[in-house]
Amino acid sequence: MIQRFTLTAVFAAALCAQPRITSIQNHAANIVAGMPNYAIAQGSIMAIRGTGLGPAEALTQEPDLDRNLGGVSVRITGGGSTTEAIPIRLPRT
Repeated sequence: MIQRFTLTAVFAAALCAQPRITSIQNHAANIVAGMPNYAIAQGSIMAIRGTGLGPAEALTQEPDLDRNLGGVSVRITGGGSTTEAIPIRLPRT
């Protein structure tokens, strides 16, 4: 069964004007959407790629794993519930 989810990324206005998500993949497998085993399991690390997703300089999360990194937070909605993700690294955009 394929479960659909919605990803909402909240960005500080000063960081970027218009974020555009081009792909979401399991970070370890990098399997493209629609292919077998594409699903992203709860607790896995995912890569969110696109433009305008982060600050001008790359950031990496310290071990405390805050739910906000450089003004960027991520919420995932699926099956009627919403979970806040922990951004670990923001590449320069």
